[in-house]
Amino acid sequence: DNIGAMGRASPRRRTHAAPRVSLRPLSAIAAIGAPRWCRWLNTPEVRRHLATAGCWTPARLGEWFQRHRACPTTRLYAICQDGRPVGTLKLEHVVPGQWANLALMIGMPSVWGRGLGTLAIRLGVALVRRAGGVGVWAGTRAANVASRRAFAKAGFLELPSEHGVVEMRRPLWARGKLAGLDDLRFPHEEPMP
Repeated sequence: DNIGAMGRASPRRRTHAAPRVSLRPLSAIAAIGAPRWCRWLNTPEVRRHLATAGCWTPARLGEWFQRHRACPTTRLYAICQDGRPVGTLKLEHVVPGQWANLALMIGMPSVWGRGLGTLAIRLGVALVRRAGGVGVWAGTRAANVASRRAFAKAGFLELPSEHGVVEMRRPLWARGKLAGLDDLRFPHEEPMP
């Protein structure tokens, strides 16, 4: 599941190289380090967009990590820029023929706004495609403009917002046709008429 580096220099901006982003599977918190990961989660700019409230401690992170690692259809990754962790990406419900959920966090403030989120999302979509998924969905708070922009640049379409949460979808191509368009509901919704 390790997926290689991705990055493209913009033809308009040749003054610096595009960031090289990769996803590294996480089998232990130590790959990032609990203090660093908790620092990222507790940064006010990150914390205000999290679905969970409260302060993140190494113990709480350990419980969260073990719960997600125990699920056979969930995959956890470190988002790395030039080999060093700068965030995390979680794929849930990675099952052939199904929609997967993608969540990510770029934790290191010094790399915000540089396109790493978009590149990481594209790598996550590639992993779902490789696993036989028909699409990827994500949700974020409506106020999280940077995340919404990253998902839009990665080809996700926004669905109508409810209760301050924006849901986004990206169907995948399979066998020469766009998969997942016959079922545009989320896993927790009723079938469309």
